[in-house]
Amino acid sequence: MRTTWLIILVACTALSAKVQTISPPDIQFKLNKKWHLENELEQPKLHYYVYKRQAITDDEGYEIIPNFTVITEEIDSTQDLMGYSILKRLAMDFNVDRVISQASGELEMKQAIGYIGHFTHKKLEKTVYVVHAIRGSYGLQFIGEITTSVKDDVEREMLKIMKSIEPI
Repeated sequence: MRTTWLIILVACTALSAKVQTISPPDIQFKLNKKWHLENELEQPKLHYYVYKRQAITDDEGYEIIPNFTVITEEIDSTQDLMGYSILKRLAMDFNVDRVISQASGELEMKQAIGYIGHFTHKKLEKTVYVVHAIRGSYGLQFIGEITTSVKDDVEREMLKIMKSIEPI
């Protein structure tokens, strides 16, 4: 029994969430310990944060590395959420399978709308998890991408990340 509790404790510790903070625009979200910040890029008015997850081996033996990117950009403070989201959706080529929001209970952030969808890239089916949000004079994009072959292994994590996005 003691060994069982030790295994449960180790498993829970390995999966506990780390709060990631991005300021400005003063937002945070949670990633479990399987994720790390891979790269941060800054351009005039744009800031990119690229997170990578530990690899998952799919059924064919390929190592799949899910990624999650946060893009912050300065926008006109009069920009509304739907207009911003439409502009960003037009720039991303994917088929929307489901729309999520605070009203659906799948997002906590008020000025946000999310999409779960799919696309094909180089003959690989991909699943994408996208949240568009506005915080003050910043437009935010949260984009999670995985190879659909590991969707069952990662979707729950992606949905938790999306739901954890909130202002500080």
